[in-house]
Amino acid sequence: MESESYGLRYERLLLFAAPLTAAAFVVLAVALASATQADRIKASCYETAAEEIESKISILASQWELAKPVKAGYWGGDYRLAFQKLFIHRFLGTQCYAILNDEVDRRYREPPGAIAQKLRADAASLRAQPLKLYGIDMPDRASFVFGESKVSVDLLTFTRALQIVLFPLLLLWLGSLYNTRYREGILNYGKRDISQIFPHVLNVYPVGKYREPRKRDAFAPYRPRIDAFIFTSVRVGLLSLFIGPAVGAYLASLWLLSEAKYLPAFGVTGLTVMIFLLMNYLGEFWPWHFNKVFPPPAGWKLDQR
Repeated sequence: MESESYGLRYERLLLFAAPLTAAAFVVLAVALASATQADRIKASCYETAAEEIESKISILASQWELAKPVKAGYWGGDYRLAFQKLFIHRFLGTQCYAILNDEVDRRYREPPGAIAQKLRADAASLRAQPLKLYGIDMPDRASFVFGESKVSVDLLTFTRALQIVLFPLLLLWLGSLYNTRYREGILNYGKRDISQIFPHVLNVYPVGKYREPRKRDAFAPYRPRIDAFIFTSVRVGLLSLFIGPAVGAYLASLWLLSEAKYLPAFGVTGLTVMIFLLMNYLGEFWPWHFNKVFPPPAGWKLDQR
C-alpha cells in the first residue's frame, strides 16, 4: 500500500473524532452535573456513609446496646462518639465530612441499621431531583424505542454504560491512528518530493536545504534539530485538536464519576486510554517524521534556508 493510501485512511480516521468527541462531551456534561450539583453531592455522601455503617454494623450495634440517656440534652455519648469516629476515619479531608458531621446529632438516636436505611432513602430522594448544568435542566431518564417497545433508563446509568462502550472504541480508534501513521511515516521518509505524499493536515514537513554560513555561526549545527522540533511540535499541536477533546472529556468524566469501590477499574481504564494517547504523540518523534526534510523542487530559487 502506497503512502497516499495510508494518508487517505489516516484522514478518514481523523474524521471519526467528531462523533467520538460528541459522545464524550455528553458523558462529561452528565458527569459535571452529577459532581457539582449540591443534591447529588449530598446523595453520594449519604450512600457512602450507609455502606460504611453497614460494614461496621457489629461494632455500632454493640455500642447501641450500651447507649443510655445521660443528662438533659445528652444521649448515648459513646454511641454518638462511635459514629463520629467512623466518619472521621472514612471522610476526614473530604467534602462529605462536613455534610455527615452535621448529620450525627440528627440521626444517632436510632439503631445503626435504621440509620443506614434512612440515609439510603434520603439519598434516593435527593437523586430524584432533576440534574442541572449551568441552569439547563437535564432529563431524569434516557428513552429509546425498539420496534414498538419504549425503554427508559436512568440517565446516570446510561452515562456509565456509555463510558463502558466508549472505552474499547477509543482504544480501537487511537490504536488505528497510531498504526496507520506509523506505516505512512515510513513510506513518506522514502519520498523525494513532498507532492508525492497525501496532503492531510498532519503531513507538515520542512522543504529546502541549508546553506553554508558565510560567517561563523554558533547555532548553525543546531538549526536542523531546532527546525525539526518546531515542525514536530506543529504536528503534535494539530493532532491534539483532533484527539485531545474526545480523550480529555472521557478522562474527565471517569474522574468525576469514579467511586471508591470501583476505583481500580476506573484507574486502569484511564491509564490505558492515556497510554494510547501518548503513543500517538510520541509517534511524531520517530526518526522518519522528526528528521524528514524534503528537498526543494527543481528550479526553485528560494531553496536555501
